[in-house]
Amino acid sequence: MDDLEIDSLMMMEVISDLSVRFSIELPIKDIEQLNDLDSLVCYLLNRGCGTRRRSDASSDTSTPDMSQHTSLLTDDSDTSYSTKRSEHADHHDDDQLRHLASLVQDVLDLRSAPSGEANLADMGLDSLQAIELNGEIEKQFCVSIDLQKLDETSSFQDLVRMTGLSQTHFQSTIGGSDMGTCSLVEEQLPEDQFQQISASHLRESFDQVRCDFDKVSTQEGFANFWRTVHPSQNRLVLSYTAKAFRELGADLTCISFGQAVPKISVLEKHKPLLDRMHAILADGGYIEDQESIGYIRTCKAFELDDPQTLLKGIISDFPIHASEHALLDVTGSRLAECLKGKVDPLTLLFANKKVRQIVADVYDLAPMCRSATRLLAKFMAKAFPPSDKAKTFHFLEVGGGTGGTTRLLVKYLTDCEINFTYTFTDLSSALVESVKGGLEEYDCMRYATLDVEKEARTEHTNKYHAIVSTNCIHATRNATVSLANLRKMLVADGVIALVEFTHGLYWFDLVYGLLDGWWLFTDGRRHALANTPFWDRSLIDAGYSNVNWSDGDTPESRTLRLICGFNTPAGSGNNMNLSKRGGVDFETLTWKNVDGLDLCADIYYPSPGSEGTVGVKRPIGK
Repeated sequence: MDDLEIDSLMMMEVISDLSVRFSIELPIKDIEQLNDLDSLVCYLLNRGCGTRRRSDASSDTSTPDMSQHTSLLTDDSDTSYSTKRSEHADHHDDDQLRHLASLVQDVLDLRSAPSGEANLADMGLDSLQAIELNGEIEKQFCVSIDLQKLDETSSFQDLVRMTGLSQTHFQSTIGGSDMGTCSLVEEQLPEDQFQQISASHLRESFDQVRCDFDKVSTQEGFANFWRTVHPSQNRLVLSYTAKAFRELGADLTCISFGQAVPKISVLEKHKPLLDRMHAILADGGYIEDQESIGYIRTCKAFELDDPQTLLKGIISDFPIHASEHALLDVTGSRLAECLKGKVDPLTLLFANKKVRQIVADVYDLAPMCRSATRLLAKFMAKAFPPSDKAKTFHFLEVGGGTGGTTRLLVKYLTDCEINFTYTFTDLSSALVESVKGGLEEYDCMRYATLDVEKEARTEHTNKYHAIVSTNCIHATRNATVSLANLRKMLVADGVIALVEFTHGLYWFDLVYGLLDGWWLFTDGRRHALANTPFWDRSLIDAGYSNVNWSDGDTPESRTLRLICGFNTPAGSGNNMNLSKRGGVDFETLTWKNVDGLDLCADIYYPSPGSEGTVGVKRPIGK
């Protein structure tokens, strides 16, 4: 039936109609073998349907005349057939319409099925949910809708039209225009009396926990990551990158030493990622950049195993990091297709429920994420201790995503018997609704959509004692502008607590680097992930009067940090943000900026009481 463009859904309808018309059973495996209308007619004649075969004088075999098609399929004596067919089609479309309405209700978590005029955006449909909805429609209706045609004006009736379903009995099928939408309503915060906080207490609380990252990372299994896990992870990243290069026409195993690496053509929006992939291979020692001719092959032999072999090995050796490497495989295994535009990365990451769970598991289970969230929880519990139960602390989370930070933090603070409200927000209403469904046991929860790149709305201004954000602000165009918007939401002595990676991992680029948000920045950064001096400067420029961050003696403590901006000037005394390295206090300062690149210097300070002592002189070099 390929020539007639009959898909599997239509095939079942054809079989149903023909079975009723000729009162025979038609095995689907027989019909699938038919290529065109002639072969269908021949098959039906052979089964004894309609006009009998006419004999040919020279042969016992017979072939159907095309003039028989009409008599076979539309018997003049059966004038009721077209009416029956119409009734059958209407019944079929009614079922399909109810099915589609039920699907939308499920995806958007609505209380009832949508009416025809119901606006999809008002019901909470955003870009992520549109991808999920399209994936379900493709799976259940064998139809792909054009997501570009779904905008804030699209109604459910528009969606029905895009799927090609009949709308003749629309109102009677769905039940009229009365519909209980479940569009996200931002819940008003209680007007109870605010807890009073002290700016100095907040800073002292952070000072007490900021050097605990190494202790927490040991508890969460992130200790020694760079020594034990990263070498295997880096080989896996290199293998995925080389595989993509090979599929794009640049096979490293076939390029001789000193030979130029072929130019690779990718979508314009993915060129920054392609540059990053060149850097990955150069860092691995397989290519090097020659300004005059571009990248050339080095003498280092490419002897890495294929990605799937390496993936099985690293998951077996380091199961606690399984979610991170499973996510890397989702995009890494199809990297070339994404770069060429054959596969949409958003669909790859968010259309499939299993993959969405992998994404959520990274934030919930990955040791690096749990370590930072645990440190954040310790700080929040120390900074906002339980006191007068009649008063309430108000906390806001921005860019909450899949709720990994939320679940751990809310449970921790609740167990500490702190009286608080917690407003979970994200740009995506789909993510907000998803998280909302899993936190119903907590009365402290509030929910809203929020764009941190826009001015604070009135209901959020001067409202919160603390704002928390985990790996969110780096995905905005201008970190200073976003942080300034958030500062307006803080009370006078409030604090913003950011968790941000200050030392990137290449696998992030092979996953998140496929998304537009990874490259949105226009604030002087060279990469989405920035160093500590960048965050220090951005927070100060946004109006925060004092900035401090977590630290420790290990590389892990410098991979991602808890960075706090305080909304009140620090008091008198030494306000330097000293870190520790090898037990020695030091401070990192930016002493020069060259072409947007910060040149930093570490200044080490003597320990108290060490003045006047003579240490061992150590040579710098020869």
